[in-house]
Amino acid sequence: METGTQILIERMATHPEEFVEGSLSKWAKVMNMANDCLPDDDKAALKQAYSRAKIDHFNGEVLATLAGERATLEETMTIKASGRYAFPGGGVTDTRAQHNSILGGLSAAQNSLTVGTNGTSSNLIASAFGAVPVSGSSS
Repeated sequence: METGTQILIERMATHPEEFVEGSLSKWAKVMNMANDCLPDDDKAALKQAYSRAKIDHFNGEVLATLAGERATLEETMTIKASGRYAFPGGGVTDTRAQHNSILGGLSAAQNSLTVGTNGTSSNLIASAFGAVPVSGSSS
């Protein structure tokens, strides 16, 4: 039996969780290499050890679930968005406050949104139906 085969068999016995993810496991590439180049005896030994590792992992999961060490479906489905999104500088800035501080003492008429490219539509606001007059303004 090859040295690598012996090492993998021992590792499967002591750390089955490293092998049970199949093609996503950390050993997937090595296991594929083993299937390509090892003699049939080594392949059979690895297959038997792999089956044992999956069974050992299964038994461990059953015992951990019985002992309450695994999260329930309700706990795993909880979405906690607070604190999940971070921005450089510590938060989201309201650009309206920046806009008002830049304009300083300008009048309300001067502080309106200019819709047209020629700057003549300062009494309009954006809406889902296009630009509409600001309520209470005379056209």
